[in-house]
Amino acid sequence: RAQRLAGELRDGLRGAVAPLHPDARALLPGLVVGDTSGLTPELERVFQATDLTHLLAVSGGNFAVLLALLLGPPGRAALAERGGLAPRLGLSLRGTAVAGGVLCAGFVVVCGAEPSVVRAAGCGTVALVALATGRRRSMVPALAAVVLVLVLWEPWLARSYGFVLSVLATGALLTVAPSWSAALRRRGLSPRLAEGLAAAAAA
Repeated sequence: RAQRLAGELRDGLRGAVAPLHPDARALLPGLVVGDTSGLTPELERVFQATDLTHLLAVSGGNFAVLLALLLGPPGRAALAERGGLAPRLGLSLRGTAVAGGVLCAGFVVVCGAEPSVVRAAGCGTVALVALATGRRRSMVPALAAVVLVLVLWEPWLARSYGFVLSVLATGALLTVAPSWSAALRRRGLSPRLAEGLAAAAAA
């Protein structure tokens, strides 16, 4: 039933973009849910020639957009004054984490359990666990638990460079980025700019 619903959503997306220019009609489903069935051979060659094929692989960026809509800005996600849809729906922090978990499961079902999708959902789960417990320190053990579960579920992930790099990047965001962000703020950078620079450099 879940797969049928996911198929209907993907069909709905293809129907929604049908009136657009052929290139846009082919690209949007790829950028949103990784559906590259509409790409022409010529468009594929253009993406390969410009080294932009990674844009058509669903990854943490797609999931981050969804979580940002629910949670608001990352720096305020655990605060009472957080943005996003969750406070407008009257959800508590734990309720928000549960809603994020449902969103995470839906994300995997709609996009398919590709390696990049599984990695994104697994690492997003770490942030949701920290949000539910209210303890930032719980994020590193949560990351370790997610990695263990994923490798037990699909052992071949242990040989995937993409998986290893995703885990290392997420670990750096949890351990290194906060101190770098604080150091940049002490040097006069605005909090938002400091957080963005620290996160990008750490990852």
